[in-house]
Amino acid sequence: MGMTAHYRQITEFEYALFRRSPQKAYHACFGESTDVMDALQRFHAMAAPILSRTREIQARYRETGIYDRLEQVQYDPAKLSQSDKAIFEEQKAALEALHKPPAPAAANELNIDKAWQAIHYLLTGQAEGGDPPLADVIFGGIELPDRHNYTEGSPLRVLSSTEVRTIADELAAIPPDRLLARGTISDMAQQNIYSVSDDEPAEQDYIAHYYGLLRDFYLDAARKSYGLLLYIV
Repeated sequence: MGMTAHYRQITEFEYALFRRSPQKAYHACFGESTDVMDALQRFHAMAAPILSRTREIQARYRETGIYDRLEQVQYDPAKLSQSDKAIFEEQKAALEALHKPPAPAAANELNIDKAWQAIHYLLTGQAEGGDPPLADVIFGGIELPDRHNYTEGSPLRVLSSTEVRTIADELAAIPPDRLLARGTISDMAQQNIYSVSDDEPAEQDYIAHYYGLLRDFYLDAARKSYGLLLYIV
C-alpha cells in the first residue's frame, strides 16, 4: 500500500494538549489499544440503548397488528392495504432513523496519498530537508514521542496556528501550475522521489491534484486559526 501523508486540523487547545500529553494525539488518530473483553464491553454499552429503543418501536407497532398482516402477505409490503403500507413505512422510517450512522465530522482531515515527497521536492528543490517555511509543509512540526510505536518510527508532529499561517501565506503564492513549473517529473524519477514514475502527464495530474488539496487545507486551517497534526505512515 505504501506510505501516505495525513493531516488533521487541530485547535489551539488540542495543540497544547497534545504537546503536554502526546499519547492523547495518538489516541485521537489511531484509537486506544485495548483487550478483547474491554472492546466487547464498550460495544455492549454503546449498542444497549439502541437495542432497547428498537424493541420499544417494534412493540408499539406490534400492537397495530401490522406484523400479523405482513405475515399473511408473505412479508411482501407491496401486497398490504394502503393504510397498512403507511404503517409499515412509518415503522421503517423510525427504525432507519434510529440506526442511521452519525453525520460525518467536519472536513478537518486530509490524506495526500503518496504525493508527499514529490510535493516537498518541488517546494524546496530537495528530496529531504530544505528551508522553512516551505520545508515544513510536509516535514515540519514538533515531534510527539510515540511510546507505544503506533507509527513504527514515523512519529506524529504538530504545527502551531502561527506556523500554519506562515506556511499558508507562502503556499497562497504558489498555485498548482506554478508548483509544477519548479521541476520536472523526469528529474524526480531519476532522483528516486517516492512513488514518482516517468509517466509525465499522469504524474503531473496526480501531484497537482494532491498539492491543490493540501494548499487549500493549509489556507482553510489558517483562516480558522488552527494548527495541524501531521504524520506519514
